[in-house]
Amino acid sequence: MNDSKSQRLQPVARHAASLEQEAALALGASQRELDARRLRLQELLNYRDEYARRMHERGRSGVGAGTLQEYRNFLGRITTAIEQQQQLVAAAERECERRRQAWCQRHTRTEALGKVIDAHRSEEHRRDGRKEQKENDERAGRRREPH
Repeated sequence: MNDSKSQRLQPVARHAASLEQEAALALGASQRELDARRLRLQELLNYRDEYARRMHERGRSGVGAGTLQEYRNFLGRITTAIEQQQQLVAAAERECERRRQAWCQRHTRTEALGKVIDAHRSEEHRRDGRKEQKENDERAGRRREPH
C-alpha cells in the first residue's frame, strides 16, 4: 500500500464530517421543535390573560353564578393546558441540549481528525522535501565526480 497516512485517514474524516452534519440537522430539528413549543406556550398564556381580562371587564357589570363557575372551570382547563405545555417545553429544552452536546462531540472529533490529517500532511511534505533535496544533492555530487 503506497497511500500516505493523510490519504488513509480521509475516509475516516469524511465519515466524521457526515456524522457531524447529521448531528447538526438533528440539533436544528430539535431547536425548531423547542421554538414551536415555546410559541404554543406563549399563545396559551396570552389567551389566558386575554380571557381573564375580558371576564374581569364583564364582571364589572355583574355576572351570574353560573357564568362565574364556567369561567373558573375554563380557566382551570387553560391552566392545566399551560402546565402541560410547560412540561413539553422543558422536555424539548432537555432534548435540544442533548442534541447540542452530541453535535459538539461530533464537531470536536471532526476538527481533531482534520488537525491530525494536517499534521500528517505537513510531515509528508517535509519528508518529500528532504527526499527531493537528498536526490538533488546526490545528482549534483555525481556530476562533479570525475569519470
